[in-house]
Amino acid sequence: SKHLLAKSDELRFANMGGPEQVHLAFTDRPEEMRVSFVAGDGGERFVKFRQKEEDLTETAETATARYEKEDMCDWPANDSIGWRDPGVTHHGVLTNLKKGIKYYYKVGSDSSGWSPTYNFVSRNEDSDETYAFLFGDMG
Repeated sequence: SKHLLAKSDELRFANMGGPEQVHLAFTDRPEEMRVSFVAGDGGERFVKFRQKEEDLTETAETATARYEKEDMCDWPANDSIGWRDPGVTHHGVLTNLKKGIKYYYKVGSDSSGWSPTYNFVSRNEDSDETYAFLFGDMG
């Protein structure tokens, strides 16, 4: 016969606070950079950027996308047991970037919190070198 010896409290993932998983990607235009990140909801978020870290006054709005367990192809990914809400992915495009310049940026909002400040160097069309960093599934 079966006997229940103990029962723990229900375990849950902590709610996301500020933005996470910040990534950069080129667009088709050399004067642009796409910034993507994940937040706990689809509320309004922004990318603030500028050439000076202490003066992030340029703002890019973000669009959102999300997926649900029903969007997954098969078990166990689409099963209710073990499903974790992935949050909402936000994408913003920084425009009018000057060639080969270091830019500082952060993502989020005043009401939901901001990421730390990050930086990147914009593309230089005149360069004929390509550097690539490739990685596989990190999950």
